[in-house]
Amino acid sequence: MLTLNPIAPPPQVIFKFDYPNTPNLLDQLYALDCEAYGSHAVDRSILERWVNICPESITLILADGEIAGAFGLLAISEEQTRQFIAGKLKEAEFECLPGTIENHQFWYWSGIVLANKYRLSRSSPLRKLLSWGIDCWLTSDRLAQNAYVYSSPCSQDGQNLLDRFKFEQIKSAAEMADGIPLYVRQIINPQEMRSELGGLLSEKR
Repeated sequence: MLTLNPIAPPPQVIFKFDYPNTPNLLDQLYALDCEAYGSHAVDRSILERWVNICPESITLILADGEIAGAFGLLAISEEQTRQFIAGKLKEAEFECLPGTIENHQFWYWSGIVLANKYRLSRSSPLRKLLSWGIDCWLTSDRLAQNAYVYSSPCSQDGQNLLDRFKFEQIKSAAEMADGIPLYVRQIINPQEMRSELGGLLSEKR
């Protein structure tokens, strides 16, 4: 008589959130950015500078000490925002503002990346990362009631995400210093944005 042994389910991945506050995590983050963005990835030294000024500018989601994904959101000055929109400044030239800033109006979503093994995985941390990263920002004192979030997608996945969050294109690739089109989303009421975010992340896709 043939006896079939039940197949054990794969172990559940336990994720936790952190910031790139060690050389090892910075190295992992830079490698992940290079893999995702290619020639558009910023140098490791720039990532380190941003994190030193504002640790909260880049949120990591970890699995067993390794980066499963990263989410970047920088506070930038009004003057640098104007220069960036005018095509006179590259993303790598941003000087992000410190985490102690309050009621700030101008922000740059530098991107969201996942490690290769999680991009098509059922245990993808994408929704967890988006929910945590955006929700912490929306509920903080750092965000003004009437704010603008800018972003430049380097891939079709990035473009799809901006479309999903109702970003509008305001500059073509030819008009930008990095050669990537620029999008913006105005946030008038952070609480309403939280409700919208919850609805979007609960959708099955």
